[in-house]
Amino acid sequence: RAMASVFVGNIPFDSTEEDLLAHLAQVGPVVAFRVVNDRETGRPKGYGFCEYRTTETALSAARNLNELEFNGRPLRVTISDALAQGGQGGSGNPLEAAHNDMLMQAQIQQVVLAMTPEQLADLLMSARTYVGQEPHHAHELLSKNPPLAHALVHALNRANSILSLQSAQQGGGGG
Repeated sequence: RAMASVFVGNIPFDSTEEDLLAHLAQVGPVVAFRVVNDRETGRPKGYGFCEYRTTETALSAARNLNELEFNGRPLRVTISDALAQGGQGGSGNPLEAAHNDMLMQAQIQQVVLAMTPEQLADLLMSARTYVGQEPHHAHELLSKNPPLAHALVHALNRANSILSLQSAQQGGGGG
């Protein structure tokens, strides 16, 4: 049975494994954690990989722990490439991948539809700020995580629909 792992970066060099495990376990039980060490010096390189039992827990970690401060530094917690490319190990079956993509799109649409107008505005303003401050990182993030890009498009479309509806209700429909 394949585990779901996340990449954990920007780990403070003075942090203990116990503290880090406690931090990562906020979203669910940690099955395994490995800090990557320099081959020559044996010292930690500042990143590692955390394995959770389920894909949902790994996704929750990426959603809720990324950029959260740990020992004075914002940890970078992102879905590892293996999980991003094929779920829990994946079979490499293109039909299965297409089916999973469709399911993910439907889930994204449901989440966006459940958001309040305030939550949508907050999401879109945060995305706008991030893109403005870190355009290269934002491009890389959106390129490597198409579902995130789709979520932002759905959010933008929904926000535009809400604004159009509000405008029509206020009599602002004339041009």
